[in-house]
Amino acid sequence: MMTNLKRFEMETQGINIPYEEAAIYLQEAGIDPESTYDATSLTSKKKLFKAVLGVLETISNNPALMKNYTSGEDTVSYFHNNLTKRINELERKIRMMQDDESKENGNFFMLYN
Repeated sequence: MMTNLKRFEMETQGINIPYEEAAIYLQEAGIDPESTYDATSLTSKKKLFKAVLGVLETISNNPALMKNYTSGEDTVSYFHNNLTKRINELERKIRMMQDDESKENGNFFMLYN
């Protein structure tokens, strides 16, 4: 069985995150790092992506970290633009994702309040 931490590491390949920090990102997203990852749970997947988004936002807010992840001829500016694009895509994906509750109850939202 795969733990939530191992699944998180799959999504953040290439980013070196100490165990303590990874555990914090997962806990902030409402996930126990050592629990078994439930691949059938839409809620688990959505929370996992929120934890990954937290990592990307941390890198985006720290230019020194961005320098560590640039390679070859990539500039920090180029890296930042691509990172920002990825953050925006991930935020949109998270907003569009259903969780276990919304799947059971249907997709309902109030247009006017």
